[in-house]
Amino acid sequence: MKSKNIVRFICVTLLLLFTIVYLTQAFDYERYSNNKVNYLTEKQIKSFESNLKKGKKIKAKDYLGRKVNYNNKISRGGMALSNIIEKSFNGIMSFLFSEVNKAVND
Repeated sequence: MKSKNIVRFICVTLLLLFTIVYLTQAFDYERYSNNKVNYLTEKQIKSFESNLKKGKKIKAKDYLGRKVNYNNKISRGGMALSNIIEKSFNGIMSFLFSEVNKAVND
């Protein structure tokens, strides 16, 4: 009985993860993110071309993306939380797969 519950839990978890990945792909989140980057690049190109036509002094650093430093207390806290979640998830998944292995081999 215990092994059936574990297998059901794993199947439901995998189905849920698949659904999340599928919906993310279906709503084109990645394409949206890439288009946003492309838009900024096109905007910078147009700005460069207009400044070139106007005869303004051109500096490369004006058209390159700014590097933003996100290193602050909140981001460090977020990274620490992310690491804790990662370790917990790895531990839970290892436990689940070891239990499935025991259930299958018994």
